[in-house]
Amino acid sequence: MIRLRAEYDTWWNLVSTQFNRDTPIALGQDAEPVKLTTHDLRNEACHVAWNQRQVREGLAVSGYWAVDIRQAGRYQVALRRWPEETSYAITAGINGDDSDWRRDCIEEKNAPAYQGGTALDIGWAQLTLGNANYQQEIASDHTQVVFTVNLAAGEDQLFASFHDNKEQTIAPYYVYVRRL
Repeated sequence: MIRLRAEYDTWWNLVSTQFNRDTPIALGQDAEPVKLTTHDLRNEACHVAWNQRQVREGLAVSGYWAVDIRQAGRYQVALRRWPEETSYAITAGINGDDSDWRRDCIEEKNAPAYQGGTALDIGWAQLTLGNANYQQEIASDHTQVVFTVNLAAGEDQLFASFHDNKEQTIAPYYVYVRRL
């Protein structure tokens, strides 16, 4: 037991030094788009939307993504509230069920993770990346907001946010980054 505890302490000393250190997500190392989610947001409170129930509820979170731009060049950054595979507008709510889920495998108390979604009164989006700040208005039928930016290679912080008319800021739940 003493040996096991010593091994654990050695492991803990190794990993705990990394808790407050960013681990950047690689962008642009190939032509494949990279999907960032709010689960990977960095902020002081470690407050993130880490599951679909929180996305559906419209949980307000904010922060930044630690990124490592592998190749300098033009990039497309798409901000979304709902995943790319849906056709929902950024501001749209969801009424009832919108996915095939096994009711026989899910407890009723967990059904909100699979159905419904709160509409959000979002009016504009902002992106800060590569020492530049971009803003764009959002029409009620937009499924995404797309920014085209020139980026230098190296580590950076990607800040993205949706803003409503009540001064609430919400990080996009999904960000898709593609080197052009």
